[in-house]
Amino acid sequence: MKVLLTTILVRSGLLTHVLDLARHLAARKVRVSLAIPKTGNLNNDPTLLDPVAGLPVYVYRAATDLVSFAAEQGVELVHAHSPRTFEVSAEASRRLGVPLVLTLHSVRDWSGMYADR
Repeated sequence: MKVLLTTILVRSGLLTHVLDLARHLAARKVRVSLAIPKTGNLNNDPTLLDPVAGLPVYVYRAATDLVSFAAEQGVELVHAHSPRTFEVSAEASRRLGVPLVLTLHSVRDWSGMYADR
């Protein structure tokens, strides 16, 4: 399987989680790549990506760029980790016909947003 993780470049638990997940997936022979928006980041320090050196990392400007990269990578699943990457991730998922996973990283109590089932 080929997974695309989208995130923003910010020194936080969000990025720590994404980088750990990328390394974990790669160690288990899942082909993984990361995509980061050119704008909308809280920190543009590329050394934050040192833990995933060797994995494909793409910096995109628009959804069309992300879709092209994802198609070239043969992505079979898009996993968005930030509200700032959700729209372009959803667009890539739709255009490529692959599943989209959204992980909500926050201290917000998201359970109140959904009815009990």
